[in-house]
Amino acid sequence: MISFELKNLDDTILLGKKIAHLLNNGDVVFLVGDLGAGKTTLVQSIVGEYNLHAKSPTFSLVNLYVGKKTFSHIDLYRLESYEEALGIGIEDILADETIKLIEWPEILGDEPYDLKIEILKNADGSRTGILYGSLLKRENLDE
Repeated sequence: MISFELKNLDDTILLGKKIAHLLNNGDVVFLVGDLGAGKTTLVQSIVGEYNLHAKSPTFSLVNLYVGKKTFSHIDLYRLESYEEALGIGIEDILADETIKLIEWPEILGDEPYDLKIEILKNADGSRTGILYGSLLKRENLDE
């Protein structure tokens, strides 16, 4: 586990840029946090490192970004069950070679992830990013 203080938008963007360079084809990243915590901002900074533009997939559920690396950006906020996730093809998406950036992954239950990023809102308006997972063994994010 690694924790980052995200005092402002620039800190969130910088964290996303660091994470972007750790990701490999097939990786699964869970993004957890309240509405407005900064999950989509983090995704935008990750894919932005590869000159790609991310937008919230809340209504489309899945957006694909293709460039030097290929990302599936999945937003499960509007789904209520694992069965609904199966209906959008989540099993196929999880098995493909894209890098999966999944917002609101809670309905996936015990599905494995390579990195879980939890963004907590603090009373002073800042955020704390807590990272878990095997991906952290690849490189030191503190640098």
